[in-house]
Amino acid sequence: MTHAERMNSNTLAEEYLDSWVLRYRYIDNVEPNMDYEFLGMKFSTPILAGGFGMHKRFHESGHMGLARAVEAAGSLNFNGWMDDEQVEEIAAAGIRTIRGVKPFADHDRIYQCIDHDTKAGAVGICMDIDHIFEPNGKYSKGPMGQFGRQTVEDLKGYVRYSKIPFILKGVLTREDAEKCLEIGPAAIIVTNHNNRFPDMVPPLAALPEVKETVNGAFPVLVDGCLESGVEAFKAFALGADGVCVCRPLMNAFHTGGPEAVTKKLNDITAELAGCMANTGADCVAHISRDSLMKKTW
Repeated sequence: MTHAERMNSNTLAEEYLDSWVLRYRYIDNVEPNMDYEFLGMKFSTPILAGGFGMHKRFHESGHMGLARAVEAAGSLNFNGWMDDEQVEEIAAAGIRTIRGVKPFADHDRIYQCIDHDTKAGAVGICMDIDHIFEPNGKYSKGPMGQFGRQTVEDLKGYVRYSKIPFILKGVLTREDAEKCLEIGPAAIIVTNHNNRFPDMVPPLAALPEVKETVNGAFPVLVDGCLESGVEAFKAFALGADGVCVCRPLMNAFHTGGPEAVTKKLNDITAELAGCMANTGADCVAHISRDSLMKKTW
């Protein structure tokens, strides 16, 4: 077994999730309100659809099937990279969507994506800064083009230019969080990008220092091996302002199509509500760090 296999970042994230248990209490508790607000938009769940692309690999209904399924659950439709026409089709249907734009070496292309998505009616745009490099340290290059360095000044330029919220995905350290304070994104996402690199700090382990660093300047979402309402609860208790789930939706979409995606989001939301009701949280903003205990046995 190689080092990368032994130190799989998803395995590390799952182990960290399992290292926390919930402290249930019942007196004076009420049914929780699951309404959620993000970037001025209101949703009926704080569980957001994490971004992935190439939707027809998973189900023949493609990007529209997934988008409609997420909308039916009252959630926000983050996406991975997709064609301009796909963004247009989703937005034209009145579905709130955010496309993932890659860290292209050609910065003009990033500005073109911002212009396009703004005109199309997307509610935001998100760059995954953790996709700049390949495991061999070279700049990434995929079917969509060559990726390259993104400096603080580059990212500040996109944020200043964009008329829709510009989000940065892939912040895992205090150092990058401090730079984000200078950049000024609409939100950031703490994530391990599905084991893109080995030995990566678990997102929930990184979350508290990132949250402390930004100190409320913008929302901090978390993504990474979160598959249940219990795990989402742990993320909120450790400081997340919102939770993105991806792998469970990919699996549901592949095995059961759009209806399965809607059901999965509803099921995760319901399990989160159960955790909240049994720990005294009447809304996600009131999920307390005191509701968790570190497992020492």
